[in-house]
Amino acid sequence: MATRYANAGLSLFAGALLMLAGAADGGAQSAATDGEARSGGGFFSVGVHHAGIGDLNRQLGGAGYPEFGRAMLSIGGGGYGLRAGRLMLGGEGYGLITGENAVDGRSVSLQGGYGFFNVGYLTELSPELAVYPMVGLGGGGVSLSIGPRGVPDSFDEVVTDPNRQVRMQRGGLLLSLGAGVEYALGGGDGMTVGVRAGYVIEPYSISWRMDGSVLGAGPNASTSGPFVRVTLGRTR
Repeated sequence: MATRYANAGLSLFAGALLMLAGAADGGAQSAATDGEARSGGGFFSVGVHHAGIGDLNRQLGGAGYPEFGRAMLSIGGGGYGLRAGRLMLGGEGYGLITGENAVDGRSVSLQGGYGFFNVGYLTELSPELAVYPMVGLGGGGVSLSIGPRGVPDSFDEVVTDPNRQVRMQRGGLLLSLGAGVEYALGGGDGMTVGVRAGYVIEPYSISWRMDGSVLGAGPNASTSGPFVRVTLGRTR
C-alpha cells in the first residue's frame, strides 16, 4: 500500500510537471500581455518528515526488534499553476525513507510515501519573494518489511521451512496543512529556492495488510506528523 501510494505520488509529481511545462510556456506569453509576474512553477524537494510511528515502535520493541527513528528523509517534488495570478493549483509526491535495521540475521526496514493535490494562495512581497498558505488532499502510508533469517543451506530446508520475507502495509486518506516561502533567483522567471513547512493529518486509515489479507490487532502507524522541506525549482 505504501509503495503504491509512493508510486502514485511520484506519478502525480511527474504528470504535474509535464502539464505545467506546457502551461508555463503559454503562460509566459500571456504574462507579457497581462503583466503577470508568474504563471506557475515546478520544484524538487528534500527535507524531514516526523512520522507517527510511536505505537509501531513500541510493539516492535516488545517483540525484540529495533525501533525506527521517527524523523524520516522526505524526497520528491511537484508543480503548480497560477489562476488569476494568486490561486495555486498543483500536485506533489514524496517518498519517505528511514534506516534499515538488523536483528538475529534479519533485515528490518520501514518506508512510506504520499501524494497530494494542492490548493494555495500566492502573495508576492516583491518580484522575487512570494509566500503562500497551502492545503492538500491525498493518500499515503507506511510499509514494514522483515527479511528471512539468514540464507538456507539446501532446497529441502527451503521446502521444510520457507522462512520467507514478509511485507506489511498500512495507509489512509491524508490532509496536509502548511505554508511556504519561495525566492526567485532570476526575478519573476528563473530558478527558485524555498522552504515549505506544515503538518500532515490522517483523518481516515485502513488496517494493516499482508498479501491482500487484513491483519488484526496491528499498532497505529501513519505518515501523520510535521514536516519541513527545502525546495529547488523554476518559476515562469
